[in-house]
Amino acid sequence: MATKLVEVSIETSKDGNLFFQPTGTILRGRKDFLRIAEHQPNAMHLYQEFRRGIPGTVIRLDVANRKAWFVEPLRDEQWAETRAKLKARAIDIPKTEEHGVGNPADWLWAIHRAIRDGHAKVTEGELPKDLGIETPAPAGQDPGDAKLDRLCDLVERLLERTAPAAK
Repeated sequence: MATKLVEVSIETSKDGNLFFQPTGTILRGRKDFLRIAEHQPNAMHLYQEFRRGIPGTVIRLDVANRKAWFVEPLRDEQWAETRAKLKARAIDIPKTEEHGVGNPADWLWAIHRAIRDGHAKVTEGELPKDLGIETPAPAGQDPGDAKLDRLCDLVERLLERTAPAAK
């Protein structure tokens, strides 16, 4: 089976981050300081220093081999100047993280939703037409339901103790 590589870059419309469900990880989105300065004027000084912005984390998924990586673009040579400025500010540049992929469909669906919602864009390859079957999320109970159940139990016990015995 040939390697099916998909690569997406995290870039939200509001310079935010992305919670990536398959790993429970928050991934950094691209930071465009000129865009940020539109609603936070004090970010203009960051635009002066980082005109290209800060690139977002890249998810690289190899579906065939069930492996994935969170790649840090700042480690690429094209970002050497930005990397040096960040290091001068004592900001560590994360290393690439490798992840095993139990069910590729979980990753493909999470990536699909991120793209659909405008939080990521494909930079290499493409998503397959059939994303597969995502692992069902465990059924959770609303915390309010549990409180209501406890209250009902309490009322039933109270009624049992106070009601006259049936003859």
